[in-house]
Amino acid sequence: MNPFLSRCRAPANLRRALITAMIVGPLLTAINQTAVLSLLLSGETIPGVAVLRILLTFAVPFVVSLTSAALADSRKA
Repeated sequence: MNPFLSRCRAPANLRRALITAMIVGPLLTAINQTAVLSLLLSGETIPGVAVLRILLTFAVPFVVSLTSAALADSRKA
């Protein structure tokens, strides 16, 4: 297996990336999707593309954190 991918699959790196996404994701969602969040709070439905945008808002910090951790591990070796 590719060494970079094996570092990405390391439990410590995955845990760190998940924690980062759970902290940064809601903050970015609150900043970037206020109109969508206000629709949700008022009980209205939101378009599917808005759900995709929110999911991507969580995915970006996860991928950035995981990539950074894997690259940092490769420099240690």
